[in-house]
Amino acid sequence: MQVDPFVIIPTVWQTQNFGNVIRAMDFVRLYANTLGMVGLRILFAIVTATLSGYAFARLESKGKNLMFAIVLLQR
Repeated sequence: MQVDPFVIIPTVWQTQNFGNVIRAMDFVRLYANTLGMVGLRILFAIVTATLSGYAFARLESKGKNLMFAIVLLQR
């Protein structure tokens, strides 16, 4: 078999491999896992941002501005 490295677009399109992958993979479960992970990440981000925002607004401590700047740089 010889492959021309300068040919980018194939002359014959073969799509049966896409069908094999779709049948072999459980995309509904994969999407549900992804949505669950994204949902938990958003929930944890909201909780930690709320708690840290309250702490920075109400509490006075030495180095508060430096810690606030570090938090802002992380986001």
